[in-house]
Amino acid sequence: MTHRAEPRGSTRAPSEWNGAGVVLFDIDGTLVSLGGLGRRALARAMTEEWGIEAPLDGVSLSGSTDGALARAVGGDRPRAGVWRRYLTYLSALAPGHGAPLPGVTALLDALTGGGARLGLLTGNLSGSARIKLEHVGLWRRFDVGLSAFAEDDEDRGEMAARAVERALGAPVVIVGDSLADVRAARHVGAPVLITATGVETEESLRLTAPDLLVSDLTDTARLSQWLLARLSAG
Repeated sequence: MTHRAEPRGSTRAPSEWNGAGVVLFDIDGTLVSLGGLGRRALARAMTEEWGIEAPLDGVSLSGSTDGALARAVGGDRPRAGVWRRYLTYLSALAPGHGAPLPGVTALLDALTGGGARLGLLTGNLSGSARIKLEHVGLWRRFDVGLSAFAEDDEDRGEMAARAVERALGAPVVIVGDSLADVRAARHVGAPVLITATGVETEESLRLTAPDLLVSDLTDTARLSQWLLARLSAG
């Protein structure tokens, strides 16, 4: 069952609802792969700003939020300097480094062609989300007013709730690649499609019982039909 919620106000102006449903996408491991560059940039920023060596060694970034990572590594240390350095290093992405994952572009085309609106539900800061997606030519496909980022909350479930509020009663479906994405979807009662293109194995993801689990996003017809049907059923 899709989740509908009355808006309670937000720091991000929601888009006017035109009756179309919203598909919310995670970024890293779902839409794009940057080969670990984001992790290296964040670790470098934490080391330089906080003086902590190898801050992310042994830390899983799968499904996490930038705020939760900062708290886990730096506690209550000020974060503004870390974020500033992090975005600077991400901005230095070399042309050709990273790309949309297989099937992503075609799926986005099919969804928008089918009348869906696209938003983001990501643990990235809004600034890092923009840098990553602009780098691979996807940023302008998503409505920021329908999205939720790390600035909204450290908890992914609460981030999902904020995104649902911004949908202004439109049905919502979530697409991700991690256990955290499944939990976020369950938190708001939204259907969830999980792709095993992140760091978590298909076997471990199957145990989370998502509504649909696929090995990748290349089956455009099947996946677009499934997502659009979930929106129509909402």
